[in-house]
Amino acid sequence: MTWQLTYTENHQQSGESCLQLNHHKKNKQLRSWFGPLAQHLFRLIKKQLSSTTTEHHTVFQIEKQLAQHLLIQASFYHQRCLHQYQVYDDIKNLQLNQHNELCELLLFIRMSAQHPSQQTLQQLIDNQLPWYTDFNTEIKTLIDAKLIQKIGYRGLVFYDKNPYPHDHILDLHNQRLHDYTQLQGSLNQQQLLLCQTP
Repeated sequence: MTWQLTYTENHQQSGESCLQLNHHKKNKQLRSWFGPLAQHLFRLIKKQLSSTTTEHHTVFQIEKQLAQHLLIQASFYHQRCLHQYQVYDDIKNLQLNQHNELCELLLFIRMSAQHPSQQTLQQLIDNQLPWYTDFNTEIKTLIDAKLIQKIGYRGLVFYDKNPYPHDHILDLHNQRLHDYTQLQGSLNQQQLLLCQTP
């Protein structure tokens, strides 16, 4: 076995998953997926392997052929998601530069079940786009194009795939943002209503 897959369900307390493919002997990371892409790829491959599970992650030892298969599957699924979530269409229609990093940011925000925080997007970059250096410009491009919106509160920053103003609930305990429509019952002491007007 020369390859190792490591899956983390809640990578660095982000609420997102991370799947990393490393060369076992060289201890060198070949590829990493973060968020919904990682979850999907993990579901595809976990039935085929025996694993060692620790408190924080699951480790698989795999052969080269299975590593190659995973990379091919990841590429196909990634391309399908870019079309399914209309990333290419929206960026092309707005005449934005269709480079990889802008598409990756928009795809992640659209696929994520949560309103990703600034820290979560930084983890996406660290894990999936380690060469990337122009995050602030790309986020501003997406906001200015009205493809996403930015929600801030006292130093906390979140991004929403719905670019139109709507109310949110901020959970102060775990610093997660939710749409107001997801609130069940009334606000508790750990929740704050953030109102937006059109």
